Amino acid sequence: MSYQVSIEDAIRNAGKIMSETGANAVKFEGADIELTQRLTEIGIPVVGHLGYTPQSVKKFGRNIIRGKEVGEQNSIIDAAKALEKAGAVAIVLESVPEKLAKEISDMLFIPIIGIGSGRFCDGEIQVIYDILGIYPDFVPKHTKIFKNVGRYSKNGIKEYVKAVRDGNFPGEKNIFKG
Repeated sequence: MSYQVSIEDAIRNAGKIMSETGANAVKFEGADIELTQRLTEIGIPVVGHLGYTPQSVKKFGRNIIRGKEVGEQNSIIDAAKALEKAGAVAIVLESVPEKLAKEISDMLFIPIIGIGSGRFCDGEIQVIYDILGIYPDFVPKHTKIFKNVGRYSKNGIKEYVKAVRDGNFPGEKNIFKG
């Protein structure tokens, strides 16, 4: 609820985020054109987020791929154009078909950053837990595990539990003496 309540609250919260975190921009899901315009007018860079919007899962459901149907494709294209015109500095396109992402990327002048939207975006976002295999039982289609840290972590945790249960940890090297 950092931006959904009102434009005034959103501006206040965006300013607070920028000043307290050192962020270079704010990102919010959807195509709130008025908010994008207002924020960019006062010097706060905005990154839009279209396609699958995880924070709106209760409203739109768990259908991850967005923009399969022509009507939804046109809505996403219109929203992307409107965000660029309103002053957005970039747009995240999440889980849209590659062809749609390419069309938008070719059409707009601002960077299009994909997450599961194919090879033709200007950049790519991946969740660190996914690319490191932290949760090996859940690997999204658009993810590649680059190092399976999850397997090593699981083994390390098992070794830790065994050492504690066997009374081998903490040991002499791991205690403070008064």
